[in-house]
Amino acid sequence: EALKRDLVKTGEELIIEAIPSGERFKTEVMQPGNKLHERGAIGRFYRAAQVQAGNFVVLREVGRGQWQLLKRANN
Repeated sequence: EALKRDLVKTGEELIIEAIPSGERFKTEVMQPGNKLHERGAIGRFYRAAQVQAGNFVVLREVGRGQWQLLKRANN
């Protein structure tokens, strides 16, 4: 969604804080598929947040170049 809104661009570096672990890491948006380059930290987030099929994951901007990654509660 952030790419569609032109908030981030391919190749841009992001600093992300993963919630709930609090781990902070740098990554960049890459092509194809608009994925984040830092796959290890993303995997740790998925395990720590216990993300399951059907859950929603949110990447929320909290400041210029600063983002939070969190699992959204299913309603």
